[in-house]
Amino acid sequence: GETLAQLPLRPVTRGGLLFEAREQLGVSGMRLGELLRVSGLCFLNKLEFLQLLKENFELHLKLDHVLCQRLQYKSMILTEISAHTPEHRLSTIMTYLKAKMNLTENGKTLIAYTRQQLADMTGLRVETVIRTIKKMEQKGKLTLEGRKIKF
Repeated sequence: GETLAQLPLRPVTRGGLLFEAREQLGVSGMRLGELLRVSGLCFLNKLEFLQLLKENFELHLKLDHVLCQRLQYKSMILTEISAHTPEHRLSTIMTYLKAKMNLTENGKTLIAYTRQQLADMTGLRVETVIRTIKKMEQKGKLTLEGRKIKF
């Protein structure tokens, strides 16, 4: 089964941590409420968490790996998305998602995120994402099949 180290951390309360498993469980599009029914929660105070890491070296290494991946993603987002055009921002995030996902058809990857989620990831308004995706389709950079984006 899944171990705690495979799950990213997010602060919840002072002295507590919430382990979240969206991408690791292959449920990246789920809302948190749905996810909780799938994966559950584990609340640990700081001392319990540190003891858990001391006693489980493999867990510690896996957790470090996940945290490093998140840090690498945040760094990429800061440098590639912060001061560029909407098209560059969307291309960057879709290229990143394409590398992480295995949903490829005819050389194109299905981007399994809504326009709102893409807006949230890129710091754009959803209206800007919609307009930019239409322009990218006209330029042949992606295809639209109904509401689905293939990049």
